[in-house]
Amino acid sequence: GSDLDLQAQGDAAKVRVHKRPFAAGGLRYAYHMFFDGQARMHLVVKESKFKVKHSSPQEVHRYFLKNHRRAEEFGRAFNRACKAAAGSHNSIAGRARVKFAKAFVVQLDDPSSESGFRYVTAERHIEGRYVKFNGNDGFVNE
Repeated sequence: GSDLDLQAQGDAAKVRVHKRPFAAGGLRYAYHMFFDGQARMHLVVKESKFKVKHSSPQEVHRYFLKNHRRAEEFGRAFNRACKAAAGSHNSIAGRARVKFAKAFVVQLDDPSSESGFRYVTAERHIEGRYVKFNGNDGFVNE
């Protein structure tokens, strides 16, 4: 299997997901999710706005993870280029950094779903005001 194959990590846990999204992009809704295990976590889970048939949930999320990892690599390349451009000077280029939140795929039990569960993508909630600069649907915030 590929490193993009979905694999079980850890035990099942009880989580709380808000019923209403707090944000919506061109393709997905974003919900708050709370995990109250040994270490309380506040996550953001994202789910497609569209009911689309795919050959498997794994296919959908493998595609997401592949693109996320590609974006992470572009971010690392950007950071290296900025550092190289700055040289020994303490310039803005030398301090510029791109950092990605780690993304995961989570399987949620959902009795109302045809399969009894659904998959969502999850990442750590980051406090603060969020400004969207661009979107998957071609949106650019000028």
